[in-house]
Amino acid sequence: MDVRKAQKKDISRLLDLWEERQVLLQQADRRFADQVIDRKGLEASLLYFMDRDTDSVLVAVQDDQQVGFIVGEITATGIGKISVMALDAHKYYAGVGRQLYYALKANFEEASVTRVVAIVPRFHAVEQAFWRSLGGEEFIVTKDMDEEQWEIPRVFMWMTL
Repeated sequence: MDVRKAQKKDISRLLDLWEERQVLLQQADRRFADQVIDRKGLEASLLYFMDRDTDSVLVAVQDDQQVGFIVGEITATGIGKISVMALDAHKYYAGVGRQLYYALKANFEEASVTRVVAIVPRFHAVEQAFWRSLGGEEFIVTKDMDEEQWEIPRVFMWMTL
């Protein structure tokens, strides 16, 4: 398996992986039913992050097939923020999530980022277990932080790694 920077030619497949993840979350938990699947919005975000030097969109590729991706950005306060990670749910690819995370973490470290946070479904035990296995714990947004930057739907939570 190879992890590399995403390219514009990857966008369609990345959108499919993300949409599949959203549908599975909606099927597993009715609290996600009102989450809009906005492919155009995500496409615009992916292109935006791909064009910035401080942010990363990384893709995992096996046998010429994109099997997962991760999106990370560096906030104005120097925190590495993981806003999206989606993996192919049709077949198990051992370690793909970890490989994506460690590659993104290496990019963050090159930029002197020392704190990383990830958006995680609040009621999804499997995803929480994944992030907790990496040392994650709930990240509490405090009053002195820019609350708008950290605002997310109630079905999600921030975890610090």
